[in-house]
Amino acid sequence: ASGVGKAINALRGRFADPRTAQLLAAAEAEGVPLSVGDVTKGPLVRKLEADLAAVPGSGRGGFLERQAEAVRQMFERARSRFASGQPDEGRAMLEAMVKRYNEATEIGGAKFNAVGRLAEQEGVGPVALDTVGDRTMRLVTEYPDALDKLRLAKSTREILDQATLGGPLGRSVEVPFAKARQLEKALGSLSAQARKQFGAGQINDEEYRGVQAIYAGLADDMERWGGAIENKAVKAALEDAKGFWKSNVLPYREHPVVGTIFKPGTDIAAPVAETLDPSKVTEKFLRPGRPELARSALELMAPEGRAAARGAVAGRILDPSLDPTLQAGVSTRAFETGVGKMGDVLPEVFSPEELAYLARVGQVGGAAERAPGYLANPPTGRQMSSGMMGALAALNPLAALKLFGGARGANVLMSSPAAAR
Repeated sequence: ASGVGKAINALRGRFADPRTAQLLAAAEAEGVPLSVGDVTKGPLVRKLEADLAAVPGSGRGGFLERQAEAVRQMFERARSRFASGQPDEGRAMLEAMVKRYNEATEIGGAKFNAVGRLAEQEGVGPVALDTVGDRTMRLVTEYPDALDKLRLAKSTREILDQATLGGPLGRSVEVPFAKARQLEKALGSLSAQARKQFGAGQINDEEYRGVQAIYAGLADDMERWGGAIENKAVKAALEDAKGFWKSNVLPYREHPVVGTIFKPGTDIAAPVAETLDPSKVTEKFLRPGRPELARSALELMAPEGRAAARGAVAGRILDPSLDPTLQAGVSTRAFETGVGKMGDVLPEVFSPEELAYLARVGQVGGAAERAPGYLANPPTGRQMSSGMMGALAALNPLAALKLFGGARGANVLMSSPAAAR
């Protein structure tokens, strides 16, 4: 068979490929016209189409202009689809975290309060502050004015002083579980205050560590109290509260990026002002090559935060593709680069349906990749090359001239939906 015959057979093979039908259906759904060369990627056909673009009056240039505009509109629709409606997506993500955190701590706090009430009803004994007393004593023995440097509520200072001195007849100071919970909140604030003072050089390292040890000591005392409970109802309620707290609150405090915002006692009314620049949130949460970081961050967000994340990632992919400074107004290569860069993060941000949509947009944009290049560097009007003339003659010159009107007819052949199919 001749070279042209082999080429025609190759084209027939390409059109028999199910992926070709998929591409054609995707292009039709997105309203992007494709030529035979776009679909098959066959070098002979693409050479013919490139030569047609250089022939004045062939219509090939107009086709490429329409194609580039259709791709631009497709990218615009994709950008609109994932627009979050948030003027500051980084801040929206952080605020969505704070919202979920506040909800979780409120529910968790209510569960622990219920434990305190039930323990009182069931006559369960108080929490012995043995560890708190021991660690407070160590701190004030080494640094007598350590507690004086901190802004302590009167009730908290009284409890710590009592714990240091011991209870009547040398026994440990004991408080009801509900009172221990109040002390836990107060010591959390004290811990945060000490952290700031240490950062400002107002207390030394050992004083700071001593305050943190007192706070941790209360957790030890409360854990020991829980372990000694024999009442099944109280024990079950406590385990439920602890399980909820571990699953729904601690992930915020232990997160590698935002953990400092949610440390106990931290003022989170406006966390971004002190802790995290919202303009850097996308870079920190949605970092290429770190899908597990994206997953953990998204799990901490309310729905509006996850929508903001989708908008932010879509912007990183599509905004460079729609750069208005580009001569063609659109860049399919920028889209491919953006998708490739974000790669393993995309499945964490987008649903399977959304990923399929982005894949379709990328598939159609990739097929039409020559249109932006044509608009950026249009031909100068040279005549049809001898290679194209020879190829057309081999395909059947008389039919081409009679049925398709020369170069314009050849463009119709290459660019019509019927030919593409």
